[in-house]
Formats: sequence, structure tokens, C-alpha cells
Amino acid sequence: MVVDAGQYDGLWVSGPTDRSLQLTRSPSNALQKSIFNNVTGLYTNNASAPLQERAGLRRLYSFGWYSYCAYVDDEAKEGTCSNHTAGMRFRPFDIITADMPENYSILTSNFIAGDTTFRDSKYLGENSRAAYWLLLIGTITAVLALIT
Repeated sequence: MVVDAGQYDGLWVSGPTDRSLQLTRSPSNALQKSIFNNVTGLYTNNASAPLQERAGLRRLYSFGWYSYCAYVDDEAKEGTCSNHTAGMRFRPFDIITADMPENYSILTSNFIAGDTTFRDSKYLGENSRAAYWLLLIGTITAVLALIT
């Protein structure tokens, strides 16, 4: 499933259950066009750079039920993952902008529409957390049904 995130060129989400975001074309292209200036320092090449510390964007973000990982290469070989948290909320916009240097995250917030689902982290976060708990309860119930 391809999702267009406005001027954020090439951002896509693949598969109905695969919560991956890949920056296929540089978001710096959209920034350059909107501010009429060269954009440098938006990405990091350091695979061990801390997440959500404004150290730079990664090429691939992969979200799971307990954590997310960010990779500096498209093949998901070099990167780092967040801490494991039960019922982690799916908040892609917040996570991606927290990796951007501050001046670029402010600009990005201004040119991605505020009323899109991609940007509404509260909505996505609550629904993904509810889905996690429903899946957990369903799995426990299925196991109990098999045992009895």
C-alpha cells in the first residue's frame, strides 16, 4: 500500500501489516524546493546514532509491536532499534521528526498538513495500542481454548 504524505517525496508504507516507512527519495528535495536553499545534515550515516536525539534521518524505519528500528541503508542491515515496550504506540511522524535536526523538523511540521492521519500521532498511537492489547487477549483466549 503506497501512502502519499504530501510534499514528503517518496515516503511510503508497505503492506497492510508491515509497518515500515522508507524514505525512497530524499525529503531534502521537498525541503530544498520549499525554502530555496541547500539542505545538508538531514541524514545520518552513523548506524549507531541514538534515536530521537536529532542525530539525522535514517533511510528505513520499521515499526513492530514492541519497538521500532531505523536503518541507514535500504537493505535493513545497518541500524539501531528502540527499547522494547509492551503496547508501543505507532507514531511515525513524531519519531521521524525527532530524528531530524531541529530546524528541519520545524519546517517539515509546517509543510505536511496537520489534518492527515500520518501526522495525527494521537489517533495512530491509540489505535495501535488497542490493537496490541486485543491481539494479546485474543492469543491468550485461543491458547486457553486449545488447552481445555
